[in-house]
Amino acid sequence: MTTRKARVTKHDVISTFLLNGIDQVADILEGHSNPVKCLDDAMQQMQNTNSSFDVSPLATLRDSLKGGNGGGRGARGLKEVGSKSYSAQQVKDGVPFIRLPLDALGVLKGESVLVSVQEDGSLRVVRS
Repeated sequence: MTTRKARVTKHDVISTFLLNGIDQVADILEGHSNPVKCLDDAMQQMQNTNSSFDVSPLATLRDSLKGGNGGGRGARGLKEVGSKSYSAQQVKDGVPFIRLPLDALGVLKGESVLVSVQEDGSLRVVRS
C-alpha cells in the first residue's frame, strides 16, 4: 500500500519554524509541489502578524529552493546580456505567444515596453 504525503500549508511552516527551527521546515517541505510559494505565503503571514519576526532563515531557504532545484522553467529571466530559448504558448484558438520576463530591463508592473519586429525576424524590446 502506498502512503500519500500530507499537504503542507503556510501554517504548518510557521508553527514548525517557531517550534523546531529551519532544518525541520526544510524536512517538511521535501517533495512539496510548490515549496517557494508555501514559504512566501508563510513569510507574508508572519510579517503581517508581527513585523518584528525574523524571517531571514525562511528567505534563505526559499532562495536555495528557488535556485536550481530542477523543477519547472518559469519566470527565470535573463540576468545579463545573452540569449535564452522560450517555448511558444497558446490559449484555446488564440495566437501563439511567449511569456517574456522583463526583469533584466528593470521594468516594473504597470510600466510599458516597446516591442518591434526586426528585418531578420528577431524581436527588440525596449523600455518606453
